[in-house]
Formats: sequence, structure tokens, C-alpha cells
Amino acid sequence: MNRLSSGDTDVSIPGGERRDELGTMAQAVDIFRRNMIETLSLRETQEADKQRVQQEKLALQRQMAERFEADVRGVMSAVTKATTDMQRVAGEITTSVAGTSRRTAAAAAAVRGSLHQRLHRRRSDRGVRLLRRRDRPPGRTFRDRSRSRGG
Repeated sequence: MNRLSSGDTDVSIPGGERRDELGTMAQAVDIFRRNMIETLSLRETQEADKQRVQQEKLALQRQMAERFEADVRGVMSAVTKATTDMQRVAGEITTSVAGTSRRTAAAAAAVRGSLHQRLHRRRSDRGVRLLRRRDRPPGRTFRDRSRSRGG
């Protein structure tokens, strides 16, 4: 009984075949021994199940983390591609705006040059007209002639 109380379930209980009180006691102690064996077996099974569940839980968490990481990588890849595309389009827009600015500046310069030439011609034409008027003999002007005709 001392060995059984210390947890040794391999001990054999003698006297269980007896028909007296010692035989009844030996049978009861053997029932305790078998219950201890069954309890230990259940504990071992529970512990094994607990460890298995813990391992499955860790595997599931690892799988979820890997899936999440893959999703994040996919999103990051899409964001990187979109950013690259936006930079490319911004560069194209910048190039287009720069070209438009150059053409606008060239057109403005051409218009200024044309206006400058027109203005210079007008000034020159005025100067020539003034000289012609000055060189004309005094007399009737165009206006005077139109007034005398009635109109």
C-alpha cells in the first residue's frame, strides 16, 4: 500500500483471491490501483490532446500570419505599381507642360515680333504720309473735294 500511495501502479496486490476480510481489502486496493492507472492514462491523454491543440493553434496562427503577410505584400506591390505609374504619368505631364510652355513662349515671341514689325511699318507709313502732305502744294484736300460734291 505504501508503494501504491507513492504512485507506483506496477505493484501487484496479493490476496485478492481470498474469501475473508483481507481478500475483500485486497480487492478494494486493486480497484484503487486500476482507477489510478485509468486516471493517469486520462491525464496523459488530456495532456497529449492539450499539446496537440496548442500545436494546431500555433500552426493556424502561423498560417494566418503567412496569409496576412502575403496579402500585405500584394497590397504593397499594387501600391508600388500605382506609385510608379503615377510618377511616370506625372513625368509625361511635366514633359507635355514644358513643351507647351516652350511653344507658347515661341508663339508669344512671334506675336510680339509681328506686332513690333506692324508698329514699325505703321510708324514708317505715317512718316511717309506726313512727308507727302508736307510736300503737296497747298490747295484742296480730299476732304475739301468731298464736301464740294455734296457729300
